[in-house]
Amino acid sequence: MKILFLIGGLLVSLAAADARAEASSKATAEDLVLQFKRSVYFPQQLEVAEKIIELHDPSVLPELAGYLTMEDRHARGNAALVYARLGDDRGFQIIKDMLTDNADRPNVGGWINGGGEYIPELQIRDDHYYAVCLLGITRDPRAVPILASLLDDPAVNYRVPAALSDTGNVSAIPPLLKALNSPEASVRLFSILALVRMKAHEAIPKLQEMLADDARSNAGKYGTVGETAQDAITMIKAGKTYPDNY
Repeated sequence: MKILFLIGGLLVSLAAADARAEASSKATAEDLVLQFKRSVYFPQQLEVAEKIIELHDPSVLPELAGYLTMEDRHARGNAALVYARLGDDRGFQIIKDMLTDNADRPNVGGWINGGGEYIPELQIRDDHYYAVCLLGITRDPRAVPILASLLDDPAVNYRVPAALSDTGNVSAIPPLLKALNSPEASVRLFSILALVRMKAHEAIPKLQEMLADDARSNAGKYGTVGETAQDAITMIKAGKTYPDNY
């Protein structure tokens, strides 16, 4: 009887611990949603969004529903990312639609000319660029052909290679290999970096052909395309990769 009593007490304790853990998880989700809503800057809001995603708790989605139609496309996209990563297909579709959204919107990026006048075209371009970033972070294989189609778009193509590698999908490798022939040095260089992140051994023959490419990216902090190709060959052969912020 004593043993049964002890077992019963243990089961009650375990159940109580599970209940406390569940309550703690819900509180954490609520806290993160509150942080998301209070975030003033979109990079900070994106960091909070990624923490919400890590909870794998779709019950938070109704709390973010209002953001899916916000005029601020960065905030809209951050909420849509949470939806997409937690299995709600509305999120992916919203981010996809942002790529071609040219409707009027408020100036949230400080896009003004010398006279202090708002330049909506620059805000729209910035929002399209951010949509490219988010589409990669969805890690949805459907993002690959969409992103690949943007490699010839001069407004955003320099960011597309990184987004393709962010998907983590091997189907991103062929368009990245094709992008190594881009007439734009930035696209070639960032495609090399993306292929290293994907540890794409099949890129080595083409990279060896690029060693004499002395063009430089407008990004500035990198060497020539050829130097980057040489470094990439070494990295891929060693099974190494670049950090996300490289």
